[in-house]
Amino acid sequence: MIEMQVAGAQQLYDRVHQMYRRIQHFKAIDIGQTMSQWQTQDLHRNRPFTMRWKRKGVAQTKVRPHSLYEVKASLANERYLRRHRLPPRKWSTRPILRATMMEALVNRLQETMKRCIHW
Repeated sequence: MIEMQVAGAQQLYDRVHQMYRRIQHFKAIDIGQTMSQWQTQDLHRNRPFTMRWKRKGVAQTKVRPHSLYEVKASLANERYLRRHRLPPRKWSTRPILRATMMEALVNRLQETMKRCIHW
């Protein structure tokens, strides 16, 4: 059996492993936290709805056009309209988010990535 030792191999392994852990932490935790902070601070939502799949490294946030109270009231109103055979309401075709809010989310995620993932 031949054994070889390279000077600094353990330090190199530790450095690469530390980078791997940072990437995993970013995927599992930091992305979801950033999305929740974005909804709380930029969109002024009290309880943002962010789903995380930590093993996959995926986060998804849902932006509601109105508060949950207003959505439930609207559903009750729709049932009333159907029951009494009134014509349905027309919905807005405008996007829920402005382009500036999407840019703010992208910038926030890029800043988080630069801060969390580095050698």
